[in-house]
Amino acid sequence: MKTIFLMRHGETLFNVMDVNQGQCDSPLTENGINQALAAKEWFKNQKIHFDSVYSSTAERACDTAWLVSGMPYERKKGLKEIFLGTKEASPNSENPEYPYGDYFVQFGGEDLDAFTDRIYGAVREIAREDTGETILIVTHGMAMRRFLRAVGYRQEGTGFIGNCGIVQLQYEEDTFEVRKIINPAGTAQNINILGKFCGKRDVERLTSEQLQKKYGIAQADVMVLFGGSILAGGDILAEAIKEKIAKRYVIVGGVGHTTETLRQKVQNEYSQIRTENLSEAEVFSRYISEVYGCQADFLEKDSTNCGNNITYLLELLKENNLACESIILCQDATMQNRMDAGMKKYAPDIKIINFASYRAEVVQKEGRLSYIRPIHGMWDMDRYVQLLMGEIPRLTDDENGYGPKGKDFIAHVEIPEEVKKAFSELKEVYGEKTREADPHYASK
Repeated sequence: MKTIFLMRHGETLFNVMDVNQGQCDSPLTENGINQALAAKEWFKNQKIHFDSVYSSTAERACDTAWLVSGMPYERKKGLKEIFLGTKEASPNSENPEYPYGDYFVQFGGEDLDAFTDRIYGAVREIAREDTGETILIVTHGMAMRRFLRAVGYRQEGTGFIGNCGIVQLQYEEDTFEVRKIINPAGTAQNINILGKFCGKRDVERLTSEQLQKKYGIAQADVMVLFGGSILAGGDILAEAIKEKIAKRYVIVGGVGHTTETLRQKVQNEYSQIRTENLSEAEVFSRYISEVYGCQADFLEKDSTNCGNNITYLLELLKENNLACESIILCQDATMQNRMDAGMKKYAPDIKIINFASYRAEVVQKEGRLSYIRPIHGMWDMDRYVQLLMGEIPRLTDDENGYGPKGKDFIAHVEIPEEVKKAFSELKEVYGEKTREADPHYASK
């Protein structure tokens, strides 16, 4: 049995220009180089080592093969992209709607069936003749789509495979089996899609002007900071208190899965603030007092998870006779959407204004993920990804989720197809890297 990784080249100048590339060529862009390095990093993290490397004769494929493997590679003409005749290097806008069929034949281009036979034959020849067990083959987008069709694999939609997309194949007894499709070059984009979905902000900035413009109020009745947030949440609360964004301020959070991280972050950065054995609410209270000279009106110190964060908060508001027609919720961006859904379940008549404690944008450079700008107290990248990926199953309204069809902890949340796709692709890169619920912090 052999494992073959069929891979598309990185982004090129013609890809950016939206030009038909075919068998003509253009160089990898800086982004294309970074995509190849991201794929290299993925292979490294998966501990995958190649016995052999093959490439189309196109420069864009050869450069990608070298960047990904760092190994000598063999060039194969049979792996080249489809020939488009006189439509080579023409604008994509001139093409008919996909699928193209044999549209390019009238311009001297390659017959689609002949092209499919060529690319399938080239890959099968490598699989048959190479004695290695793990093989990398770098080719082209249309070539990969036609190969997948030849082996009976059907993708949804157009079957488009992004730059440096990877198809993992198993080859045994002259038969190919598609094991999975991976998109390591799209990892940063997919993380950002999940981050934007989970980290709801209903106003661009937390100002009286924005509240007046959108909700017709200069102040919310209550603003709540949840202790699951990073330190940036404390900064936002302190600024809100200074600007009189709400009539009352509450910090919510006992001891949960993020508490020790918060204690250590504050202790390391502000040695004068003692955090040992403190609840999240107490840690944030000391933080805004010491750093900003302000304080919240109420602390809720007993809740241990997102569910009873909400129910205990509502009990606190009731016990203190706090009228609440409008409420600003500020939680860690990874959990903001769930907090919103929890409030909608238990207090559907309250006007909810979401303002996640930060907005993170992730980029991929030289194969590594990083944040575009620093965020106060931000999670390390692995933890951030783990938290985001843990949210999607919780927000999914099925028998395993937290919605009405599952555990019924939160109101129904509609998950867009774009988010589902991003989550699915991230699972192929990271595996089942989700934060499991800790039974120690379950509601009593």
